[in-house]
Amino acid sequence: MKTGFAPLLALTLPCAAGDNVWLNHDVGGDVDRYIVLRESKPGGGGPISSAGFGIDNTGSAQYGFDWHTLTANSIAIYRGTDDAAATRVRLRIITY
Repeated sequence: MKTGFAPLLALTLPCAAGDNVWLNHDVGGDVDRYIVLRESKPGGGGPISSAGFGIDNTGSAQYGFDWHTLTANSIAIYRGTDDAAATRVRLRIITY
């Protein structure tokens, strides 16, 4: 098992509005000892930020992104159907 506070999985990927993206990883070990860090970056060269975490249901619109279904070898990312900001999502999984 890999351990330490250096990122064990660090990636940035495109994530279209309404997408549910599944990713495989090889962090291994006890999933209860994982920490998932997340950032987003808007299209057009905007700054990396921590804005847009979680899904905000405003009326019939859905904004933001979040991760779910973390296992010892996979994680899923969901981006709201109306989100225009988090065009690229960065996840880091570390363990302790």
